[in-house]
Amino acid sequence: MGRQPRRPAPPEGPPAASMTAVPLLLILALALSPQPAAAHSPHVPRAPRPPRPPPSPRKLDPQGCAALATHYNIVPGSSWGTAGPTVQQSWTTADCDALICVYYRTKYNVVPFLSWGNLPEALRPAWDFRRTSNGRNATCNNLSGGVA
Repeated sequence: MGRQPRRPAPPEGPPAASMTAVPLLLILALALSPQPAAAHSPHVPRAPRPPRPPPSPRKLDPQGCAALATHYNIVPGSSWGTAGPTVQQSWTTADCDALICVYYRTKYNVVPFLSWGNLPEALRPAWDFRRTSNGRNATCNNLSGGVA
């Protein structure tokens, strides 16, 4: 009753011939497949975007000019208050020196050339300040809409 010699266990996985065939087929398939455009590849740098045009100055209305004047303590003809260069440029571009007159007239019931209405004493020099607006050198009496 003799023992039979032990056979070695078969190797796990697919046969050796098919193991080399799979990578070759994969490489061949990848080489023949269409490639994505270079612009979509994460490894190819994209051309720089053109610079954005500067934003156009925002046109302010009388209430917008009044908001700037209040926030930055601007007193036309007297002081820029705490307004920096950017705010000063916005004020000038929007012609707030003239638009603030419309706001003062409406808010404080000023009647041009006739009555201060409720315009505070501290703002009266701003009302009388001669400013250039649309080529005119005028005070708020003229720029706020004139006599009703």
